[in-house]
Amino acid sequence: MYTPEQRDALRTELLAASHADPRITGGAITGSASVGLEDRWSDIDLACLRLGLPAAQGRGMDGLPNDVTAAARRCARPASGYQ
Repeated sequence: MYTPEQRDALRTELLAASHADPRITGGAITGSASVGLEDRWSDIDLACLRLGLPAAQGRGMDGLPNDVTAAARRCARPASGYQ
C-alpha cells in the first residue's frame, strides 16, 4: 500500500517523463483523479498517446519509453515498511 503522498510523487514523475519524451504526443489523467474524487485508496490512471511513430528499440512494456516504464515498474514494488 502506498500513501497518497507517494502516489502523487510517482504520478508527478510519470507525467514529467512523459512530457520530456517527444515520442509521447498526448496524454490524460483518467479515473477518479480526473474528476476530483481521488481518495487514499485510489490508484494512478494515466493514458499516453503516440501518433505516427514506428516501433523502435529502447521501448519497454507496452511500447512506452524506458524511463516511463521504469517509473511504472516501481508501482509493482511494495512501499518500504509494507507488511
